[in-house]
Amino acid sequence: MALMVVLSYVSKSDAAKVAYVYSPGESDAALQYKSFLDSCGFTTTLVGMSQVSSTDLSIYDVIIIGYATGGTSIWGDSATVAHIKNSNKPTLGLGEGGYAFFGKLSLHIGYANGAHGSGMSVRLNPTADPFLHSPNAIPVPADSVLDLYDFSIPVVEIPLEFPPASVTRVAADSANTGYQALVEENNRYFLWGYSSVPQDMSQTAKVLFDNIVSSMSTTTAVASPLSVGPSSAGYQLLQNYPNPFNPSTVISFQLPVTSNVKLRVLDLLGREIAALVDGRMESGAYKATWDARGYPSGVYYYRLETNTSVGTKKLILLK
Repeated sequence: MALMVVLSYVSKSDAAKVAYVYSPGESDAALQYKSFLDSCGFTTTLVGMSQVSSTDLSIYDVIIIGYATGGTSIWGDSATVAHIKNSNKPTLGLGEGGYAFFGKLSLHIGYANGAHGSGMSVRLNPTADPFLHSPNAIPVPADSVLDLYDFSIPVVEIPLEFPPASVTRVAADSANTGYQALVEENNRYFLWGYSSVPQDMSQTAKVLFDNIVSSMSTTTAVASPLSVGPSSAGYQLLQNYPNPFNPSTVISFQLPVTSNVKLRVLDLLGREIAALVDGRMESGAYKATWDARGYPSGVYYYRLETNTSVGTKKLILLK
């Protein structure tokens, strides 16, 4: 039975800026996505593949890769890939194009780690919970199956029975739960495996898509490059581990010089709920533990502030 959802988008007072990357043959689909995203309260700019390298991507909150921009091992050129990667922006990849682009980044959710098929519904994993509440509430049926389309749509899915810690399984093929149709990696890259336009989406899918883009738009990347080597010259804020977690998780960071340091945990509204570090620290590598007992499941953010650097990352408490 299809899930009936009343579509009521929450207005966004500070509209997130979205760059939608599309191929020459995808202009109609790109216009549909722009109209849809704008109706959700985002400010959307269409960026042709040939324009990517000359576009200032730093002004955008989220980059969306159109589903017709590539396929399998083929996606753009090295300069275009590098420009998007180096922008350090959260990136949502659609269908074949997203899958091909993520393959260029050697991600688990990219080529050649997937399988091709078709489908119209997904079964939500428990880790989908953060995407089901904000800014729109999505009621979930007892069987956790959501109909995203009214008919079968081409989809690329990632087999992830035992996913690495960097990968979050959001929703699986409803007929084969070993294959993930909606999946996130490094809290920064998201694959929406379906290759289709918004007019083919159910109202449920539109609400979920809005929630996903909204969540990604609040993820701020660290300005300096991340690495684990102790000789790095930059400030480093690493992804917490484990993630998702219950009840505690470890946050690692590195300081190249003596700094005043604040490491805080924030809720979705940006309110401080825990202060893990607040003081002057010598250069070196550090770890801080957040014990989240007493806090509800959901998405939180941790923010590192130093004299010259600010970085924020997302973490997921799943009880």
